[in-house]
Amino acid sequence: LRASMGRAPEAVMPEEDTQSNPGSSEADFVGFENTGQGPAPEISSNDFAEIFSNAAIQVPQASSKKKLKLPGKLIRNLSLAAGLLVVIGIAGAASMRLRSEDGIAGFRLEGFAIVKAYRPPAQDLLKEFEGIYERARLARDSDDPARIEESLGALKSVMERDERNVEAAAAMVEHSAMLSFWLGQGSPWAARYDEALQSLNSLREKIQTLPPTVVGSLERARAWRNLSVRDEAKALQELQAYLQQAGAQDGEAQSLMIQAAMEFNKKDELKNALAKVQDASALKTMRVRLGQAVAKVWSGESAPELETLVAENYLPARVFQMLSQKIGKENARALIAQATQLVESTKSLASLQRKVLEYRGDLYNFLEESERAREDWKTIVDRSPREVRVWMKLADSYQEDAMWEPAIESYRAAQKAGPLELNVTLKFAKLLRLKGKIVEALTLLDQGLGAHPKSAELHYEKGRVQLTIYQDEAAKKSFSKALELDPTLENAILGLAELAMQKKDYTEAESLFKKITSKSGRYAEALQGLAHIAERKNQIQSAEEYYRQALQANPKVESIYPHLVRIYLSQEKDSQAEALVERGLAEMPKSPLLKVSMAKIYQFQTRYKDAVKLLESVHKSYEHLNDVGFALADAYIDDKQFGRTWEILNPLVTKELRDSELLYLRARAFYIDPDSIKFGGSTEAAARLIESAVRQDPENEKYRLMAAQIAFRNQDKSAAFEHIETILRNRPQAAAAYIIKGDLHMDGGEYEKANKSYSDALKLTRFHAPIYKKLGDSFRNVGNTAMAIEYYHKVIRDHPSDAQVHLVLGKLYNEQGKSSLALQMLRKAIDLNPNVAEPYYFVGFILKEAGDRRGAISNFERYLSLEPSSRESATIKDEIYFLKGGTAN
Repeated sequence: LRASMGRAPEAVMPEEDTQSNPGSSEADFVGFENTGQGPAPEISSNDFAEIFSNAAIQVPQASSKKKLKLPGKLIRNLSLAAGLLVVIGIAGAASMRLRSEDGIAGFRLEGFAIVKAYRPPAQDLLKEFEGIYERARLARDSDDPARIEESLGALKSVMERDERNVEAAAAMVEHSAMLSFWLGQGSPWAARYDEALQSLNSLREKIQTLPPTVVGSLERARAWRNLSVRDEAKALQELQAYLQQAGAQDGEAQSLMIQAAMEFNKKDELKNALAKVQDASALKTMRVRLGQAVAKVWSGESAPELETLVAENYLPARVFQMLSQKIGKENARALIAQATQLVESTKSLASLQRKVLEYRGDLYNFLEESERAREDWKTIVDRSPREVRVWMKLADSYQEDAMWEPAIESYRAAQKAGPLELNVTLKFAKLLRLKGKIVEALTLLDQGLGAHPKSAELHYEKGRVQLTIYQDEAAKKSFSKALELDPTLENAILGLAELAMQKKDYTEAESLFKKITSKSGRYAEALQGLAHIAERKNQIQSAEEYYRQALQANPKVESIYPHLVRIYLSQEKDSQAEALVERGLAEMPKSPLLKVSMAKIYQFQTRYKDAVKLLESVHKSYEHLNDVGFALADAYIDDKQFGRTWEILNPLVTKELRDSELLYLRARAFYIDPDSIKFGGSTEAAARLIESAVRQDPENEKYRLMAAQIAFRNQDKSAAFEHIETILRNRPQAAAAYIIKGDLHMDGGEYEKANKSYSDALKLTRFHAPIYKKLGDSFRNVGNTAMAIEYYHKVIRDHPSDAQVHLVLGKLYNEQGKSSLALQMLRKAIDLNPNVAEPYYFVGFILKEAGDRRGAISNFERYLSLEPSSRESATIKDEIYFLKGGTAN
């Protein structure tokens, strides 16, 4: 077969020409740009001498029975014309032969140039070529770029001596493809591959049928090319299609399939490829031997062959040996050092260095050195943008560090790098959903479903996106379709249960949650759902138990922690809540929800500055999470930072976010912020907002407490009492409800009922100071000064920095004529808050009565500086005037 490689179609040549030396061809092969024809040599008139060196051309005479006697001149003209026609005919035949592949006398006409005609090589030369082909094959089998490149010189010599040797031309294409794989797309070999292929295509125009060996070279070259540009799908699919036709006849292609399987970490493909290798020479190649060792390692078996290959200085084996080592805290640094050495050793071998860089990035990532990990991974994708797996690692790393835009860009790059992979689509769609990029998420999911119409996971994720934009019925259809495609998809069960919860169909929701058993990886979420139902039914103890069980099942479900923290805080178990959050942060140190939970504990402990500081740091990275924004707005309200409160809430209003928590926070801000009118705030607006929140979530105690307070301010006491009674029916131990109930009774002059409610509240909370203050106020209102003073002292015992209570005590002692005690309390109030005018007023009069004229004047002047326009300012000015002896000074 190979002996017939360079032969042209049947040619009629002079005998002496068929024996001419094929090595005498003057075709010039320059690099890979040669077309197999070479430049046209100069042709002289002597080159055609033999064509016209024979006797004169014989023209047969025409015969006729009747002789016509023609004039002599006419006869001469006809003879000349006939001779000319004969000459033209012979010249035309000669021209046609000259333009043919055979040519005339070793030359042929190409266009308007005379070039030497092609002559097939002699048998002895063909035999020499066979040796060159074999050495080229051995070079390819060695996976040694130096040998592969070296063998190209011999293949080039074949082309120089046999310009139509398609086998050598195809081998040069294959070698160029292999070198572009081993040395990388940044090497000159990527361009040389294109040049070699172009030269081969020009040559193929002169070859009617390609021999199988040439077809094999081209198929393998295409596979190597696909490997070098990291086109996994094409590399595997096209090579598999070729092998189905070629079978065991092409051992090189079989070994290449093993290389491709190892390259893309395809365990099944590697196993199948190894089973099909039958060629004895292929079985001896380094590549196949490495594949056999790798298959064992991937199966968990020992592979002494790997050590043998390393001992033979086979660099791919050394790289894989490192990649196969398990990563642990005890060896990660040592492996990084080893990988760094290999990065240097493989600097000229792009395909191997890519593996080492990816592995070193994995090591850095394991040690939570994400920036250094990304440096290695970015080096890979900068050189080879089709690395889907590496793009995904970058996306995950950016997402882990809350670097959302780079994460999104990495997912987009992963999409462009290859076919629409299912895992890329799912992860990207989820991130887009969380970032509020709903249109892009739905577009992506529709594209994904076009490529994977039977993917239950894609239908589920589409349902999650639809829930985000309140398309409940569409979400239900998506979840149901997901379950139809995969009845075991528990995420879809949880989605349907969530929809049932929203509709308050707790029976249906409970039934769905209970379909997920303790053997499931989603059992923790199912228990969390059952806890939600228990909370809605005010079965707080059962809810608490469900949450605890859920955390035991999976402590990394971060959404469980905020709910359990809320229950602990409602029971004033803030130390227990804090310990819970710290355990969670040990598991998930970057969890935004756990940090939100810790901020809620700070707020409960009235550490408002600490809560704001923590939440601001979280909000910088997780501003797209509504729970984070809500928590920060709530903390700003507690810290009286109302301007920043509206910076958080107003954009959410603009987005038309339909969330009961947003309604509650706006109502609370309207209720507390005195300047909320600029944002449309009023007690009526607050009432409408909080009533909407209560309708959405009627079991929410926090909402009803706020609703009662707003109704109280609006003098709608019946509505306020209704909310309070609803709370106490559901949770009789709600101390805050008793406090508001006492306030309602106090406002109605029902002091005994107020005292009863306050006393009930005292039994249910450890935070007594606010209640003591209210009891003091109630006794003061009924004129029981002694009891009022007793309760106010209890307040400052628990909160010695309460300036207002010190002021009240000073006034009460002053009313009793106890000037010394009054001055003590009033001066303490001034120390605690020197910018409040009222204490100076009373101190001034007490000192005046005591004869301390200078002290009285000083306090009166301080009062005027703080309250220059008060109703008492004229009186104080008169006092100062007379204390100064009736003078202006």
